[in-house]
Amino acid sequence: MDLAGTALAMATLIGSFNSDIRLVWPQWKYKCLTFSYDDATVYDRKLVEIFNRYGMKGTFNVSSNRLDRERYLSISEIAELYAGHEIACHGKNHLRMPDISSAEQEREIVDDINSLSRVAGYPVLGFAYPYAKTSPELVKNLQKQHIAYARICNPTGDFRLPDALYLWAPTGHHKHNIAEIADRYKDYNPWGGVISLCYIWGHSYEFNRDNNWHVIEEFCQKLAHHSDIWYASNIEIVRYLQAYRSAASSLDCTRFCNTSAVTLYLMVNGQKVKLAPGETLRVDSSGSAAIAPRSADSLPVPAVVPADRMIFYPDGSRKALAFSYDDGGANDERLAVLLKKYNCKGSFNFSGRKLLENPAQTAWYQDHEIATHGLRHTTATLASPNQILHDIVLDRKVLETLSERIVNGHAWPNGSTFGAPEFAQDILSKSGIIYARGTRSTNAFELPENLMCWEPTAKAVPAALDEISSNFAAEGVDGELKLCTVWGHSWEYKEESDWQALEKFCADWSKKNVWRASFGEIARYILAVRSLEWTPDRKMVRNPSCETIYMGKAGKLCMLRPGEIITFQ
Repeated sequence: MDLAGTALAMATLIGSFNSDIRLVWPQWKYKCLTFSYDDATVYDRKLVEIFNRYGMKGTFNVSSNRLDRERYLSISEIAELYAGHEIACHGKNHLRMPDISSAEQEREIVDDINSLSRVAGYPVLGFAYPYAKTSPELVKNLQKQHIAYARICNPTGDFRLPDALYLWAPTGHHKHNIAEIADRYKDYNPWGGVISLCYIWGHSYEFNRDNNWHVIEEFCQKLAHHSDIWYASNIEIVRYLQAYRSAASSLDCTRFCNTSAVTLYLMVNGQKVKLAPGETLRVDSSGSAAIAPRSADSLPVPAVVPADRMIFYPDGSRKALAFSYDDGGANDERLAVLLKKYNCKGSFNFSGRKLLENPAQTAWYQDHEIATHGLRHTTATLASPNQILHDIVLDRKVLETLSERIVNGHAWPNGSTFGAPEFAQDILSKSGIIYARGTRSTNAFELPENLMCWEPTAKAVPAALDEISSNFAAEGVDGELKLCTVWGHSWEYKEESDWQALEKFCADWSKKNVWRASFGEIARYILAVRSLEWTPDRKMVRNPSCETIYMGKAGKLCMLRPGEIITFQ
């Protein structure tokens, strides 16, 4: 089929299936109100009492080394006082951070996170810059310690969402026209149903110094108990926005998967939809929305005695096996059946043009993963950014439309991970691809450092399968997770002996303790593990993803479900 014909066929397939999915705040609200107050002085007690009385939520930024001093709160009271609100960092000693060395900055951040997290009972992830002083180096140190956002003090005067989470500017300070801000936000109704945010900051001691507690009380009174306002802490807002931005979606938005631990509230073609962690939204050609729930998790028997913090695969094993085959072809049908027979999963990578020529072929892959391979099979090192984007986007559109699933894997055509320009990786990532496999054998069983340049263990050449199997079996399971990934083309299995060699390989590993998964499943699990919110001292961890993470604690295997926290001694 020529490219002109392909483009016409694709336009016919997908032209009328676009869906309008819009994010709204929880309970389908369009406004959000949040507060941020610094220094943890004793006047926070009265401010918290006012917030609680009017149903407000605030973020309180604490310098841990100032606690238990005159005018400041005691460390023993802040967990109870700030319950229902957020505790965030303000630098251990409230120093002008850009004026100290990078190592000192890191210590100020790390010590503050560890101390406050122990008291709060959850990993502390927020930050407010002491004296409103910031620098690029400081931002890098915050990111290094997995701080999720950092507030500055420059007021925007408006109700926009944050443009940059590490330079999060509030609407205004409470002493600057706060009554006028309340009146404006009370009647605020932006065109087009766009969500908005009102963000007030300050210091509670200022109310006492200026003898104007009535200012914050009247503000809260004006905006309390409004049915269209979500009252949230800073971290709740950040997690909610990140959950939407990290969701997996088909290009035409007819399939949308919530990959976070946060429940999303959406407007889909005017219909209210509530999407729980791990659930997938499906929109049919009439615009009607339905939800496919995620499957339930169960606790497997671990392959070894779990040490503290030891990560396991979802089946309790410490090894995983994945297959990846390129280009499509008649032999794919037999290959897909063989893999399924032994509960193995393949990732089949090909151009959507093949499915356009034979749409019934889609059924072959119902138990496996379908991934892109470029509509024109273009080598990344020889292509322009526009060519790569066009190649991937069109391929995804065809594959997603015909398979009725989200396609977010890729195999680099002609093995072009080697020397693949960074812009090509960036294009794939921004177009919704979460991994891209190459062809350069590593002969190793380590997890890929860069999922966008994922080199396999070896090619699934029949003569080499015994050696691959032997080497993988010899790998220990006490250190890091192990992974064997093999790739090839189904048309390379030309003789019956070739198929027998592959069947023996699959049969042998079906009897062993190994997670047999697709590249996509492994990539999602790796991403979830790498997204875990650890405190710097590794004594506490929270799972922000929709994936259940399997982890050792006190000699037992635990399930760290979405949004849950595990603490260690």
